Amino acid sequence: MWEPRKIDNRLFLEAVLYRYRAGISWRDLPSRFGDFRVIHTRFSRWPKTGV
Repeated sequence: MWEPRKIDNRLFLEAVLYRYRAGISWRDLPSRFGDFRVIHTRFSRWPKTGV
């Protein structure tokens, strides 16, 4: 069964990995990953939650 949360998590992780592999800023992420501000905010929360 299709689970939107799993797809969202995978897309988020792919965006983070893409950014580091390409050596680009958050702002330069391709639009296929969605709004870069949402991805950056979610990524910024990781240290606060101990990820």
